[in-house]
Amino acid sequence: MRAYGAERTLCDVLRGMSSPDLQLLSPAFRSYSSSEGRNLPKLQSFAGELGVAAKVRRCMEALL
Repeated sequence: MRAYGAERTLCDVLRGMSSPDLQLLSPAFRSYSSSEGRNLPKLQSFAGELGVAAKVRRCMEALL
């Protein structure tokens, strides 16, 4: 059984959505951004590899 980190999981969720609902995803991104184990460069790397960089950027900007 493979286990993935939070960064990969967030990107996989976004990859499966054609138009992400920010109200639905906001709690997940808020929790990730406030966690001690967050790794934003890793999140951006996964987002680029999986083709969801713009969606991740939009979700992160919504938190600001």
